[in-house]
Amino acid sequence: MDQHRIAYLHHRYLTDTLSPAEAREWQQLLADPMHEASIKSLMQATWSEVPLTEQADFPAKRATIIFNRMLPATRRTRLPVWLRVAAIFMACALVGYFVIDSRRGSNEQQVTQLDIQPGRNKAMLTLANGRTVDLSEAQAGIIVGDGITYLDGTSVLGAQDNKGRGKGSRPLSLATPKGGTYQVTLPDGTKVWLNSASTLNYPSQFDGDERVVMLEGEAYFEVSEQVTKIPFKVMTKSQEVEVLGTQFNIAAYEDEQETKTTLIEGRVRVKADPQVATMRKTPSATPNTRYVILSPGQQSITQNGHIEVNDVDTSAAVAWLNGRFSLDGKSLHQVMRELARWYDINVKYEGEVPDIRFFGGIHRNNKLSTVMNLLETNGIAYRLEADRTLILSSTKQQNRKEG
Repeated sequence: MDQHRIAYLHHRYLTDTLSPAEAREWQQLLADPMHEASIKSLMQATWSEVPLTEQADFPAKRATIIFNRMLPATRRTRLPVWLRVAAIFMACALVGYFVIDSRRGSNEQQVTQLDIQPGRNKAMLTLANGRTVDLSEAQAGIIVGDGITYLDGTSVLGAQDNKGRGKGSRPLSLATPKGGTYQVTLPDGTKVWLNSASTLNYPSQFDGDERVVMLEGEAYFEVSEQVTKIPFKVMTKSQEVEVLGTQFNIAAYEDEQETKTTLIEGRVRVKADPQVATMRKTPSATPNTRYVILSPGQQSITQNGHIEVNDVDTSAAVAWLNGRFSLDGKSLHQVMRELARWYDINVKYEGEVPDIRFFGGIHRNNKLSTVMNLLETNGIAYRLEADRTLILSSTKQQNRKEG
């Protein structure tokens, strides 16, 4: 079928203006795997254009109604998993494209339930003397120079900033809790954005012939090119990354088996820690698998002392920096680990849950219930306990208990 025709029907579907004949044609397209790539591309393009303000609190139940209207039940169950998942996320995201009054039903009975707000600017700074400072949630980051200031120039420590100057480099640590993000500009001008549940250890000034920081968790780096002759190194639990002025993302969480380094600009050298292979009782990595140089658009995956390199869509790796969860190709367990870090929750599973691979994405400013209602439409039942424990089970299992 002509791509212009597919785009036309897609637009008519989004604006709820399909004629009965066009609706049947659209249904046939959705069920035909030959058009999967085209429809995915259209959905991704539309998703990226939806204003953030139009997505925050769109009721998931209304999204389900929209999806159910796409196909009769007999055909709906035969849709590929990617399309069922994508359609729900798209329906929830595209409130601005449907002729639906989001205020309609405001008089409907409201069910009070536990809910959790999304993360925010939140971090703790640890000084060389062990003193800790809870940083302002009204600020997005700090700058380390002669003193320590917020991005707007106000002092973080007040008069304490004047103490300790001229005494050489001092160790500092910036840590974000679950549900927190923060930015730090290092003494050399390098900018680092920390994702939730992450820690960056760095000096108050860089001395010697290299600039070294240590990372636990996930961070995005824009390494300053002002000091081009002094290597910049990021050390994690399983690898060392050396750069000379570049932009890249490192994900090195303790609860993930892999450490991922994604290069946006410039070049980096990724070196696996050979001790990791020994500690984990795996065969020692060969030199070729412990040392790689990445080009823009590539991602290295370090595991058990070995490294593999893939060409990737870098936007997925830095989606968190732009306020989104990228779900493409991720399993339910992978998604839940990300949600646990962002919403500061504990996740438990009851029985077997569906083996689902997701497609698309969702903004991180949504409340937890909005995200979970979307998962619920794909065979996932959940309940949130008062101690911030989220318990997941399959919808079929839940129905058997209720029956």
